[in-house]
Amino acid sequence: MGEDAAPGEAARVRLNPFLRGAVWWARIPRLEQPSVQRSLDVRGKENRDVALEVVAFLRWLWGRRESFLLDQLASGKCRVGPAYQAYIDGRLDTFTRELRDGVEDVDLEPFVARWQRELERRKKPNAETRAKYLRQVRTLLPAGQPFRRSQFTKQLVRAWLNDLSVGQPNRYRAALSSFAEFLVFEDAIVTNPVRQVKMAAEAEPRTKHLTQKDARKLLDALEDQPEMQTFHALMLATGMEFGAARRLDASTVTSDSVYAEGSKNAHRKRIATVYDRWRWAWVAVCEWIDAHPDSRHPFRHIQPWDAYRALKGALAVAKLDREYTTHDHRHTWAVQAIRDGLAPHVIAYQLGHRDATMLTKVYGRFRPQSSDYRSAASAKEETPV
Repeated sequence: MGEDAAPGEAARVRLNPFLRGAVWWARIPRLEQPSVQRSLDVRGKENRDVALEVVAFLRWLWGRRESFLLDQLASGKCRVGPAYQAYIDGRLDTFTRELRDGVEDVDLEPFVARWQRELERRKKPNAETRAKYLRQVRTLLPAGQPFRRSQFTKQLVRAWLNDLSVGQPNRYRAALSSFAEFLVFEDAIVTNPVRQVKMAAEAEPRTKHLTQKDARKLLDALEDQPEMQTFHALMLATGMEFGAARRLDASTVTSDSVYAEGSKNAHRKRIATVYDRWRWAWVAVCEWIDAHPDSRHPFRHIQPWDAYRALKGALAVAKLDREYTTHDHRHTWAVQAIRDGLAPHVIAYQLGHRDATMLTKVYGRFRPQSSDYRSAASAKEETPV
C-alpha cells in the first residue's frame, strides 16, 4: 500500500503522479485519516498529462471536503478511474449518491432531532414555526421509524404532497425542504429532492373583511362581554394579530399607539399606530385599560377558543357573515387602510410585514384607482349646494 501521510497533512501532501510499472499512481488525500497511495487507472508513460488531470480532480475533491468519496477511493472500495470519468461526464453527484447508497443506505430519521437543534441554534424560524415544521415533516418521517436515504426521492415527495389532505401543501413542502437542506449540509444526501417538485398553485389570498358599519355592529353585539369587546376592538383598531394582542403590555398603550409584540418574525415586533378612522374603537380600548390599572397584561389568559366563541356569538347577534374569523380583523384593518389611501409601506409596517410585496399581492385590488377619485369629484360637483 505504500507509506501513509499523517492525518491533517493532506493539504501539504504533494499529490504528484508517479509510475509503478506501466500504471500511474498518486496519493489519495483524506480529511480525517492518513492519505493512501492508489492507482489512478491511467496506463502508459506517455499519458502523464492524463494522470496530472486525475490528480487535479483529487485536489478538487479535497478542496470541496468530499470526505465520503475520498475515503471510498482511499480504501479501494471505489476505483479512481470510474469516479474521474463521472466527473468528466458531469454526473459526479449521481455517481456519489449511488455509491453512498450501495455502501450504506443511511437512516435519515435520527437527523430530524439534529435538524431541530440546528434551527434552534440559529433562532430562525421562531419556536412556534419550528414546532410546526416538525409536525409537518413527521407526516412523512414518523418518529422512531427508519427512513432510508434511498427512499428520499423526488417521486416520493410528489406522492406525499399529493396525498396530503391540507389546504396549503406548499407549507409542508417548505418544512421538508428545510430538513433536506440540513441533510445536504450534513453530507447525508447530495441534492435536495424537494426543490425538484414544483409548488402547488396557491389559492386566492383570503381577504374577508368588515365595513366600518359592520365593525361597529360587531362590537356592539359584544357589549355584554366588555373584556372580549375590548380585545376585538384592539385587533380591529390596530390590525394586530391574535398572539400580539394577547401579549399586550398595558404600559405601552398611548392615546394613539401601542407596542405589538409579534412572534412570527422580527418584523412582527413593531409600534402599531391608530389613525383617525379607528379612533372610535381605540377610545373604548383605552378606557377599558384605564379602568383596570392593576393588570399589566390584561389579555394574556384569553385562549383562541375563547375569542372564537365570543366572535361567533356576536356575528350571529349582529347578523353578519358567520365565516368571518378573528384573524380577519387584520384584513378589515388592511382593506380600510388601502381604501383610505395610506402609503403601502406604512400599512406593511403596521401589519408586521418585511415590505409591501405581500401587501400588493393580497390587497392590491382594493387600492383606489384614479377613476374612483374622478367619480367622487364628479359626484361632488353635481351635488347641489
